[in-house]
This record gives sequence, structure tokens and C-alpha cells, in this order.
Amino acid sequence: MGADASNRRLACRPVLNGAVVGRSHQIRTISSIISLATNRFIGDYLTEEVLSRQSEEVRNFILDMSIVRRFSAPLCEYMTGQRQSARILRDLQYTNLFLIPLDAQDHWFRFHHLFGAVARNALETEQPDRIAMLHGRAAKWLSENGYVDAAIEHALAAR
Repeated sequence: MGADASNRRLACRPVLNGAVVGRSHQIRTISSIISLATNRFIGDYLTEEVLSRQSEEVRNFILDMSIVRRFSAPLCEYMTGQRQSARILRDLQYTNLFLIPLDAQDHWFRFHHLFGAVARNALETEQPDRIAMLHGRAAKWLSENGYVDAAIEHALAAR
């Protein structure tokens, strides 16, 4: 094997690496498209099969609470005006409705990210006039309870 063969290998290397990178990029692109389509399918499912099948009380609760990253029963009560927030949270947790406890005492919760996004989208579409008011309520409660960073975030969103 002479210098000529060695030069041919070196000359082919960028082409092979380029092909691998090209295929890798194509695979990532295809994967992204599949992921997007899957998320759209899941989003449609969550809207049509999960949100629409809830009672009006529970559905409104979910939509209202979708604007905060995490929530507790007292925050929910303040934001929604419902005294049944603890019961609703227990029911959502019991029925495994995309509610994730954030502590061992089941005091703080959040919605599954995709479910929360679907609920926020429904709120923005169906009740856009409530969004600023809900952010304002969240900001007030969070500020009064020592969660200053989150309060500022919601105060800005309320504007």
C-alpha cells in the first residue's frame, strides 16, 4: 500500500464524514417530524378525550391552573374562587389525570407538561379575557406568600 492509496483514503474521508453527518441530520429531522406529529396527535387526544370529558367545574379548574408552573390547594382556591380545590386536586390525582405531585406531602403539584400546554392553549382559545386576571391573581397570592420570583413573572404576564 503506497502513498497513492493513503491519499485516496484521506480524500474519501471528508466525503464519508459528510455523508454520515448528512444522514444523521436527516434522521434527526425525520425524528423531529415524527415527534411533532406524535405531539399533535397526543394534543388532539388530550383535548378531545380528556379535557372535553371533564365536568365544567373540573375543566375550568384545569384551564385556570394551567397558567402557573406549580400550584397548591390554597393557590388554586385563590385563583379559581373555589373552596373545593383540595378535593379537585385529590380527584385529579386519584384518577391519574396528568397531575404530578412535587413533594412528599402532596402539597404542591404541576400538570404534565404536554397536558398543561394543551390546557393553556384551550384557555387562550376559549377564554382569552380571563388570562390577565388569572395572572394577576397568581401574582398577588404568590407575592403575599413569599414566592417573589414567580409573583413577578405573573405580574408581568398580567400586563
